[in-house]
Amino acid sequence: MIAVALLMISLTAALPNIFTEGQREREEELIFRGNEYARAIGLYHARFNRYPMKIEDLVNATNGIRFLRRAYPDAMTKGG
Repeated sequence: MIAVALLMISLTAALPNIFTEGQREREEELIFRGNEYARAIGLYHARFNRYPMKIEDLVNATNGIRFLRRAYPDAMTKGG
């Protein structure tokens, strides 16, 4: 009974840390994806002297150049 109580106490102490760590990982991934989009838009603008109208302009090959490998979904939501 004491072991179960100690286990419950340790779980309640560790559970917020697990959620915080998951949130931080998603935030780091969101920053990475944002930087990739910013880099791709900058390269597109430097090449064509205009900004892309949609994300597909970055993903699909334009004049044989792809500026982004794929369209990244939103890291903070489950559906993207």
